[in-house]
Amino acid sequence: MKTIREIVYAVRGMLKATNQDDRLSNRQIAHHIYRIAQLLIRRDADTRRLYREEAFWQILCVELEPFSGICGDTDCPQFARSKDPLPELYQSVYGPLLTVLTLDWGKSYTYTHPEGLGRKPQFGRARYFSIVDGYLVISSSYLKKVEVRGAFLKPLLPGSCTSPLDYPLYIPSHLGVDLERLITTELRNITLPIPQDERADNTRGVQTGKA
Repeated sequence: MKTIREIVYAVRGMLKATNQDDRLSNRQIAHHIYRIAQLLIRRDADTRRLYREEAFWQILCVELEPFSGICGDTDCPQFARSKDPLPELYQSVYGPLLTVLTLDWGKSYTYTHPEGLGRKPQFGRARYFSIVDGYLVISSSYLKKVEVRGAFLKPLLPGSCTSPLDYPLYIPSHLGVDLERLITTELRNITLPIPQDERADNTRGVQTGKA
């Protein structure tokens, strides 16, 4: 799995023919990497191939605490919320690419939009989860922990001094070539501002390269 820095260098290598790479910062290229990666995953999310990419999925044990902030009604069901926000997730047309299970794998939870969570029936086998302000919220208030298997855009590295450029990019291997090609094509078509110089009369002029 490549890091952001490795992809940046690969894109720069493909841009050298146009001298475009000299005017693009690593941060600008990284921004395009994440944006296009999300578009590719959204496009590919409905294929079974995505779910066979074991290195693409990360498993976290998430600690929960009681939570009642979904609705103000006194009859509102009780929920549990993760103590910390989840890392940013890749999205499909149906919602975040995330599976939520009890620790014994005996029960699973179905995704629903945040506004519908408080209205879902909380009996029988109906169990739901949602993402509210970045936090995982589930329809079971008694659980202390759950296991989540997610497609996270960036890794969870609390307290890490690692440069964001050295984070691995979690994307299926079969999409890696498409990612670099699409980024290079997009950046070649970007019109960057031409540097300006200062004239003796303090006005700004376009650099023409002429003496």
